[in-house]
Amino acid sequence: MDNYIRSREARLPTAVIGNDTKKAYADCRHIEVISEYHLRKLSDLICRDFGVKSIPVDFDGREPHKRKGGKLSRKTHGTFSQLGTNRRIHIYKYTAARQQIRASKAATGTLLHEIIHYFDYVITKLSNSIHSSGFYKRIGQLKDMLS
Repeated sequence: MDNYIRSREARLPTAVIGNDTKKAYADCRHIEVISEYHLRKLSDLICRDFGVKSIPVDFDGREPHKRKGGKLSRKTHGTFSQLGTNRRIHIYKYTAARQQIRASKAATGTLLHEIIHYFDYVITKLSNSIHSSGFYKRIGQLKDMLS
């Protein structure tokens, strides 16, 4: 089956999400200033609850962006990267235009997005993690499990 179709149809397995994970998720979304520690802790707890190896999370740097006609036309809030079996999530700490620390809800949402890229490889066993309709449904599934 083609990877796009598999990505569109894949769903997360049901996981028992711990109360500590749900609390960490709520804390990350509502904390005044989020830190790398908070994002790593949440990522570690989510990975634990899904029975997969934790993934390193970095929270630093200014988000890459492009301008068109003096206005922001494209921003990257975070990335998932892998080189062989070395995988890592990077979330940009500072916004492109104002260079402010990213809001906690935005950083947490970006973390979940990047975790789904990771899960696409280690749980759903996709050959490539793409932004299909199923990808966004998996993000929604994860948010529902954490709420």
